[in-house]
Amino acid sequence: MMIDFVKLKILNPDIDGIRKLPFLEWDQLANETTGDIKEYTAKFNGLTVVIKYNQYLYISGSLHKYWNFTQTGTDQNYNDFTFSSLTWTIGDICTRFNLNPINCKIENIEYGVNIIPPIPANVLLMSVINHKGKPFTQEYDSNKYFRECEYQQYFIKIYNKGLQYHRPENILRFENKTIRMEHLRKTGIKTLADLLNRDKISSLGMILRGDLSDLLLYDYTIQEKDLNASERFILSKGQIPTYWTNLRKSNPDNYYKKRKRFRELVNQYGKQNIQETISKHIIQKWNDLLQYDDRTLQELPLYLKG
Repeated sequence: MMIDFVKLKILNPDIDGIRKLPFLEWDQLANETTGDIKEYTAKFNGLTVVIKYNQYLYISGSLHKYWNFTQTGTDQNYNDFTFSSLTWTIGDICTRFNLNPINCKIENIEYGVNIIPPIPANVLLMSVINHKGKPFTQEYDSNKYFRECEYQQYFIKIYNKGLQYHRPENILRFENKTIRMEHLRKTGIKTLADLLNRDKISSLGMILRGDLSDLLLYDYTIQEKDLNASERFILSKGQIPTYWTNLRKSNPDNYYKKRKRFRELVNQYGKQNIQETISKHIIQKWNDLLQYDDRTLQELPLYLKG
């Protein structure tokens, strides 16, 4: 699964044409004083379609779930969603809604992968300390184990996808949720049409790789008896997210030295090689999903091929 959720603003929309689509059933939101319709909302295959003030059109939802709705009738996104599946999905949405992907401006996008690592997903999630020194929030119950790190332009999200869907597989989800497209400016991704470009999709993978390298992780297989006093102190303190937050504020130079030393010790004494293991699986899965079927691309409508 490379691309999941998107929020699209449709430029120069045919509002009357969208309102007349036979597969959409509309709910209305009216002004209590004037009775004027402020908003129309409809659902279709996991997508939410919104018309505001009878002139603005927005479509949002999971492209991955849309694929599963149309192919198998299931409401889920734990299976693989390849580049070929993505191109088919974009083609189907644009054909059904009579849209040109160039006119579908991306306002938000989530991209990432589901992997089945050799280490239990919950153990990996417990091992996450921070991202670029910024701590993660945590949500945990019998149906969820979710970690999130928030920035102004994006979120880093890591969670147990298998637990979310009560699957027997050990599925870990790692993704970047971009809420301001300035974060992706260097990729050139602006519209739905850009998601048909493998080079641009590949550049998202490079950003994801950078997100991975910025994670700070601990390995709970480390035995204290193997450590000297100095090593024990660094590894003990380093497991506490606020330690890094405070150190970065008070002494940035020392922060980077201690962070480097912490990683060296985790790699030296840990037996699971967590950072490399996660990175290897996520990068490999991204590359696997990026492979495509020539026939799928050939069958796209001409206007989708640019």
